[in-house]
Formats: sequence, structure tokens, C-alpha cells
Amino acid sequence: MTGTYDELPGFEHVLLEDSYVLDIEARPGALALRLDLLLLPGHPEHRPPRPGERACFRNATLVFRDVRDLHWTGQGTPPSRDADGTPDHGCVDALTRTGADAYRLEGDWGGITVASAPPALLIHPGPGQPTGRGVSAREDGGRTARSAAAGGVIPRPVTSGPHG
Repeated sequence: MTGTYDELPGFEHVLLEDSYVLDIEARPGALALRLDLLLLPGHPEHRPPRPGERACFRNATLVFRDVRDLHWTGQGTPPSRDADGTPDHGCVDALTRTGADAYRLEGDWGGITVASAPPALLIHPGPGQPTGRGVSAREDGGRTARSAAAGGVIPRPVTSGPHG
């Protein structure tokens, strides 16, 4: 059983390739990528871009739970820095299902192969929403602040709403 991320439940109407990776945390039993996630029309959280925005972005975390095996290659290159000094990890270039409980992620930060429960995409409500990320910090000389969930804690899945 193989396939692309848009075939996974909860990943409909998102575009990982144009979403910004804010941080990556791997620890025993879990993998989390904090994202500035691009939502497409048709997603329940989508709204039209505001003036100056190029698309609808929301703070989110891509979570892999019950991780049994994880291999991260190509991680020796440090992230670039935006004009404001914020680390720039690039985008998720690919997320594919390679087997029943196996996934492959690729990006500027390397490649990660993980055996785990199916990934979950958690969209964060709160003060930073919507992010107002009409242009990246790269494109606007660093004036765009990245708003990410604080603390580096892998969030628990929400049990209500469109993704829980």
C-alpha cells in the first residue's frame, strides 16, 4: 500500500510543497514538524487571503506517533536564515506512504523514513491565526514574522472538529 500525502485522511486540501517548515523535532516514539501550512480552497479552515497575502496559511503540526523506527539522512546542512534571522528549513518537498505503516519525508532538511501510526495534521487555533503569511520573510526582507506554536512540545490530537 503506497501513495501520496493527499490520499491520507486529514490531508485533503493542503499543499505541503508550499508550506514552510518552522521546526523539526524527533524524539523516542514521536516525530513532529511545525509548519506554516498552506490551506487550499475546500479545506474547512480555509479563508480568502487578506490584502497583501498570497494564500491562506495556518500554524500546524505534522505529527507521527507510535514511531518504531526512524532514519534521518542528509541532516548535516544547517537551515538557512531569513533576513530577520529566523531559521528557514524550506518546505516538505514530498510525503509518501511507502508501506502499510511506513512513510518517507523529503526536504531541504534531508530525508526521513519513519515507521509509525499514520500521520496526523493538527491545525492550531490561537493568537497567531491566521498567520498573515502572504509573502515569506525571504521575499519581504524579513518583515514577516513567523508565528509558530511555542515550546517545542508535540501537541496532542484534538478530539473534536474537522480533524479529530
